[in-house]
Amino acid sequence: APVQDVLALPNGDVWVVMQQGAMYRWDGQRWLVIDAKAGLPETRVLRLRWFMEGTAGRLFATGTGFVAEWDGRRWQRRVLPPALANSDIFDVERIASHGQEVLWLATFGQGLWRCVNTVCLFVPVDGDGPRFNEISTLAVVNETDGSTTLWAGSYGGGLASLANGRWTRFHSDNSVLGSNYANQFQVLPGQRGAPQLWAGLRNGLARWRDGRWEMVKLHGRDSEGRVKAIARGQDAQGNTQLWLGTDVGALRLRLRGSWRTVSRVGQQGNGVW
Repeated sequence: APVQDVLALPNGDVWVVMQQGAMYRWDGQRWLVIDAKAGLPETRVLRLRWFMEGTAGRLFATGTGFVAEWDGRRWQRRVLPPALANSDIFDVERIASHGQEVLWLATFGQGLWRCVNTVCLFVPVDGDGPRFNEISTLAVVNETDGSTTLWAGSYGGGLASLANGRWTRFHSDNSVLGSNYANQFQVLPGQRGAPQLWAGLRNGLARWRDGRWEMVKLHGRDSEGRVKAIARGQDAQGNTQLWLGTDVGALRLRLRGSWRTVSRVGQQGNGVW
């Protein structure tokens, strides 16, 4: 069956969500089935997210009408407003602000939501550009000046950033982005300490660096394909590298060096999802 999402944790555990709804956890010795007995909602799971907190971390899952956190034994659902009861929640981001936990929710059709404790409010994405209610991915960038920037990617509306209370929009009409459809973000530490944000788009890969977006040229038949997933890894020397899931297979990007296609699974079908 097709895999919806995979997440490897620092302790070696691996979580897998299937598109038909099943969830599994590898605990280092065996695969465990995670189902309703462990509090898993019966609706479809869409995304797994891991957030570091001190020396530990917190695991979240999102799906149709729910956001839940793993407490080590069970999934604990967060209270959401009725407006999101049947909405696909594609992503979640977490920001600690003034001693409070703020969860940002990316939804399909219902836009962006900000949740503090049990109170969730809709947040309009201001600025000129296409409709921005089908939000697909979120990322938080901790800037070198100590501030925090929230990035949102959408299906059809391009990208947007929220910094110091102000939204800035980026789309095919006002930037080099060749597509207004974003699939996934990945944040990497950049040169001179400045973080870099990478975005997988319908027509390739983009990078936010030094205050602007640039399209990253891939080679051959991979040059303009859809980048569906981005994962961060390391090589044997500890150097950061990116792994991409595309319509023609898996790609590895050495941040120093050239691209290498490591798999063309799915080149006769639907690629890497």
